[in-house]
Amino acid sequence: MRNDINICTCAFSLAMLATLSACQADTNTTLESLMNLDSKHQKKEAKYVILNVVAFNYYDRPIHDVYLSGKGAAGAMSAYGGAHGIIAGVQLPLGEQTLTWELGGPKGTPRNGETVTVKNKLVIEISNLRQGVRYLGLHIYPDATAELNFAEDLPEMTERGRELYNARRKNGD
Repeated sequence: MRNDINICTCAFSLAMLATLSACQADTNTTLESLMNLDSKHQKKEAKYVILNVVAFNYYDRPIHDVYLSGKGAAGAMSAYGGAHGIIAGVQLPLGEQTLTWELGGPKGTPRNGETVTVKNKLVIEISNLRQGVRYLGLHIYPDATAELNFAEDLPEMTERGRELYNARRKNGD
């Protein structure tokens, strides 16, 4: 039995390593993907970028069905701030973004199933995408605002997110 568990653990680890390696290989060309050739083989700016999206939920309840500009950016996310998986190779338009998510929680929780639309403006610009950027941190806050940050490696909590998380821990949540 113990060997079966070790084999499963090893197989899972190898699968995760292969997935992350594929993410890195496919998105090392993030800036290069911003340039296309037109019919005369002249370079022109593209209208999208491909990034790995890492979502953070700072609500005190789960959320799910997170869509950034119509693209699935996260599935189900538990409460309280941690990064909840990576959606690899998400093609996002440059410019202003739309963002929606659905509120979850135990049966009877107010607003369960309600779709929330972000209140603030979210923008992806070429200037955000320095060489080596492969990840987009998507930070969703309980006041229906959100924040984007760009990183070469896995993004971390934002300062605001860390303050919310620490305040909840201090209050025993």
